[in-house]
Amino acid sequence: MVIEGWGVNENIEMVDRVAHCANKLQGWGKRKRVKFKEDI
Repeated sequence: MVIEGWGVNENIEMVDRVAHCANKLQGWGKRKRVKFKEDI
């Protein structure tokens, strides 16, 4: 997840890497919450 969000092979600024990673993690968290609610 983090490697994908970090954009290792992309030539981008550090701030953009962190923002992209944060967006990926936020999407993952939303999907996880929905799945958790479905399981209950």
